[in-house]
Amino acid sequence: MVARDGGESAPKIGFRIGINVGDIIIDGDDIFGDGVNVAARVENECEPGGVCLSGNAFEQVRGKTTFAFDDLGERSLKNIDRPVRLYAARTGATPAASIKPQAEANKPPALPDRPFDRRTPVSEYER
Repeated sequence: MVARDGGESAPKIGFRIGINVGDIIIDGDDIFGDGVNVAARVENECEPGGVCLSGNAFEQVRGKTTFAFDDLGERSLKNIDRPVRLYAARTGATPAASIKPQAEANKPPALPDRPFDRRTPVSEYER
């Protein structure tokens, strides 16, 4: 393109892409709904040339793509009543499946780390 334009490079436009999964309403040529609003606000949080995903969109693609994701934490977005966890997509050598969201890394184990203690004798259940 530079050769075609006489050696001068044209100004570049840095697009931002915000991705969200949510309900939408289609009315003719218009699209409304929380899903659209959150995606627009996620886009505003991206760096120029970047792609950001909301937490629910990240859960849909996690481990299914070669992109790696950086957990940006929860953000308060304009006109959205709840904080939204954001992830920035990047190309890299680290597979996306190996990156855990910060929220999951801080969760306690699902099961106790010691054996269960049976307090009721078995004979009471065998009546």
